[in-house]
Amino acid sequence: MSWTLLFGLLLLLLVTVVGAAFFTPEDVPGPPEKILVSPASDSSMRVQFSPPLNVKPEGVNGAPVLGYKVDVARRVDEVQTFSVAANGPILAGAYKLQFGAQMTPCIPWNASDVELEMALEELPTVDSVGVSRSAYSAAKNGYVYTITFDGAYLGNGKQTDTLDGDTTGHAPCIVNFYDS
Repeated sequence: MSWTLLFGLLLLLLVTVVGAAFFTPEDVPGPPEKILVSPASDSSMRVQFSPPLNVKPEGVNGAPVLGYKVDVARRVDEVQTFSVAANGPILAGAYKLQFGAQMTPCIPWNASDVELEMALEELPTVDSVGVSRSAYSAAKNGYVYTITFDGAYLGNGKQTDTLDGDTTGHAPCIVNFYDS
């Protein structure tokens, strides 16, 4: 074999390899569209989606997409505490709670956790809460309520509003009756 022929074959091989670099894919597929996530069971979920829009002709999208990575994180519910306390034993009284621009009806000073939960869930700014009440005197002559915002829509996650209590100027609430 002559050196000229060998050089020609080597040059042809080199041009073919270098020329292949000009035919690399120029774009990658976009993200999936119209994603729908729904529970499949207590421990699994179903993810459905449509292919990306503006899919280019085959051969211009790069390698085919063989799968997507789905990261899942649990929601962290917002938890707030609310205390009902007084300097002396409370004989009677009521208060209202405000969340956002909405206010509850009068709530008895010694409301059960269920009563407070129902009052809060009547507000259009709260879709679901869980409430627990401490033993008597966890707060001075009163109770500490722990409110967990666990709703699926309006009130889950970090709340921009806090619960505000008020015992003044809201007839017909009876306010601040305690024995000194």
